[in-house]
Amino acid sequence: MNETREHGMLRGAGHAVRVLCVDDAPEIRQVVQLVLEQLGGFDVHLAGSGEEALLRLPAILPNLVLLDQYMPGIDGRETLRQLRQSEAGRDVPVIFLSAAAETGLMGGDPLNGVLGWIEKPFDPLALPERVMKLWNEQ
Repeated sequence: MNETREHGMLRGAGHAVRVLCVDDAPEIRQVVQLVLEQLGGFDVHLAGSGEEALLRLPAILPNLVLLDQYMPGIDGRETLRQLRQSEAGRDVPVIFLSAAAETGLMGGDPLNGVLGWIEKPFDPLALPERVMKLWNEQ
């Protein structure tokens, strides 16, 4: 990937990295968007469900997906499975957001493009740096 860091912000090919945050909790989506845009320089798009994320994916073409594990409807794992079957989402890196991170996958699943997990509740001020750290480790 062609990304650089400018003033602490992650950039891909000269523009802000597009992140799709998928979480059923509106307050989580709002916090993620605020801190990643204001402190991290990301371009953040939001989806309240796995279904919505899959529908919006081709228009957004995110560089990264932050994905809640437990959601009504299709959960994070099923969303990831369907993401990998789509042309627009086949190679997009994913970071799971979850209150119940699974110990065996905390380091990620590189074969499936999962960079790692961020446990909820998370420190909002530390979120941009945590995302950048996982991104840079890929």
